[in-house]
Amino acid sequence: VDPQGQGLQWLRSREEQGDGCKISNFNDKFFLDHLRDQLRDGLALIVENVTEDIDPVLDPVLEKVVVRAGRTLQILINEKPHEYNEDFKLYMTSMLPSPNFSPELYAKCTVIDFTVTMTGLEQQLLGRVIGQEKAELEEERAKL
Repeated sequence: VDPQGQGLQWLRSREEQGDGCKISNFNDKFFLDHLRDQLRDGLALIVENVTEDIDPVLDPVLEKVVVRAGRTLQILINEKPHEYNEDFKLYMTSMLPSPNFSPELYAKCTVIDFTVTMTGLEQQLLGRVIGQEKAELEEERAKL
């Protein structure tokens, strides 16, 4: 849950440090290709602008319905087996301020609320002021 987009910005900076992070959404015509590629390569996929209804194609991924076929792991997507790498990470962000996700979705994944509070906003503003006035202090705080 990320109405201000700060969580998405943090995820991008965190995952783009590594190689091959893809950012997509359910309306992207290449979404399934991105999903298959990231599953196979064990890389992160960030799905932006998720609504309250999650595409059912993600159910096997969210439930981690993985089977071993020989030496490889596979997952069924649209009734077709695809290679699965255990390093794969899926992040979904929603701009909705208070989404009404189904209880099943809450059971399948962890929901984090990145909504800015007054205290959080004060800390951000203080960080910007300190960054302008004393950059070395802000660098130390960022390291912590």
